[in-house]
Amino acid sequence: MLATIAFIAAYVALPVDKYIYVFPIGHISALNFALGLTLGIALFTIGAGAVHWARTLMSDVEIADERHPIEASPEVKSKVLEDFAAGAKESGFGRRKLARNTLFGALALVPLSGIVLLRDLGPMPGTKLRHTKWAKGKKLLNYNTMQPLRPRTSPSARSPSPCPRA
Repeated sequence: MLATIAFIAAYVALPVDKYIYVFPIGHISALNFALGLTLGIALFTIGAGAVHWARTLMSDVEIADERHPIEASPEVKSKVLEDFAAGAKESGFGRRKLARNTLFGALALVPLSGIVLLRDLGPMPGTKLRHTKWAKGKKLLNYNTMQPLRPRTSPSARSPSPCPRA
């Protein structure tokens, strides 16, 4: 969670034109280095936490089940639900609230990195997308010759692309 917060802070605080020297790499953009490092740490720690959970906190009992037809009988369906409930109980996911809440918090914060990056793709359009250049009384022009278009009795598939006169 801290790495995701550091990612957002680096994105907001570091200037685009600042360069730093990193020994094995050389001169690189401080912003790119900070963003890559913090996002890498955030994703790595989520993965490491999931592996830690699977290896140390869950039970080490392996269960094999014979394959059968896809259609399940009501008895099998009830057994699957019982097995699922038993697996959820054995995993300790409900018991270890700190680990569970930390995992949920980290998974909830990581998408904020993408939202912050997508927010800065360019200037906001404002009301530009609600209005066009087309207005009553404007003439339509041939896009290539900029000559006014005349009404035709039958539209042709090869008609020139119209554009409004500025």
